[in-house]
Amino acid sequence: MLANSIAVSSSYTTAIFGLAGSLIGGFIAGVVSLLVARQTREAAEGAWIRDNRRQIYDRFIRSGQRLLIACEARWNSRHDRRLDNAPIAQEAESGVESAHADFFEAYSVVQTVAETTLVNAARFYGYRFLELEAIMDSKGVLERDDFDRVAQLVREARHDTIDAMRSELRLKETNWPPKDYNPFKGTDLEQKYADRRPLTQLVNEFRTELCRRLGGTTAEWAARVHLLRAKDDSKETDLVIDEVPVATVIEVDENLSDEAKRALLDLDIQSDTVRGQRLRWDTQAAAWLPKGDSRHTGSAT
Repeated sequence: MLANSIAVSSSYTTAIFGLAGSLIGGFIAGVVSLLVARQTREAAEGAWIRDNRRQIYDRFIRSGQRLLIACEARWNSRHDRRLDNAPIAQEAESGVESAHADFFEAYSVVQTVAETTLVNAARFYGYRFLELEAIMDSKGVLERDDFDRVAQLVREARHDTIDAMRSELRLKETNWPPKDYNPFKGTDLEQKYADRRPLTQLVNEFRTELCRRLGGTTAEWAARVHLLRAKDDSKETDLVIDEVPVATVIEVDENLSDEAKRALLDLDIQSDTVRGQRLRWDTQAAAWLPKGDSRHTGSAT
């Protein structure tokens, strides 16, 4: 009897352990299946979001570039006083409105679906555009003379936005070119480009400074201020400022000292001692002097 009871109890115990094992195994299998399904779903959702973000981000960057081009075209056309410029100005005006609508439609979507880093970068990009447009309408916080600088900062914001997009899409970091990048490296123009670039950059800074101090646009000053290089292999170059009735000419070269460059940026081109003169840098006088000036030592480096 006792043996039978033990045998029955053993059978029940085995059955209970078997049932418990089955239940635990089924539970584990179910949990694993749910986790795998969840991970698969999240991966599919992530891939879908990334694919859609690519399209959204592509539209955002494209529309931003169009808006910047339209703003600069409108700004320059407004300062072009030719009688036949009215149709161009009207076309530039409508171009800004269309580009603005496209850009800020995409901007609102980016703010909704992007991650925090990109949201912040896009916000700088968008708000700088708003200030750029406000400057054109004389409603900006900044001055009209700041237009070119703000346009440059819009470009920098675009670069930061692109970097944030690439990071979010798990792409490699953008390799932006260095400031001294030479696009003619490895060609017969490499050295010529490298030699002339610093002087060209100085002239661009000079135009920007004239725009800031005397008004107008960099486009207007670009038409009035230009380099006239010698046709031979000498590095003699004239910086010409078109004036009426006589142009002002400044003799420059690639070896100008930092002191000479700073003095050039501060030069008062409306002064009677400068206007219509041919100037050279005098190291001893530390000034740009007209040729024949009694203070001129003849040292120009």
